[in-house]
Amino acid sequence: MPEKGSRPRELRLGEKLVAMVLVLFAKKQSFPTAAAAGHYLENTRKILVEANNNPRFLQIHLHTFRHF
Repeated sequence: MPEKGSRPRELRLGEKLVAMVLVLFAKKQSFPTAAAAGHYLENTRKILVEANNNPRFLQIHLHTFRHF
């Protein structure tokens, strides 16, 4: 949903990515929900913290990836 007074964002997708998404639609597979992605990231962060003994991994959130 666009911000107030702005246009919707347009993203360029590579042909390879479009082909992969079309395959998923053809197989009628569903995409993960935001909640499922959040749970996956939370579990991954915990594993990284324990494996690397670095609590800064807990500062990574889904919104963090928007800036990359």
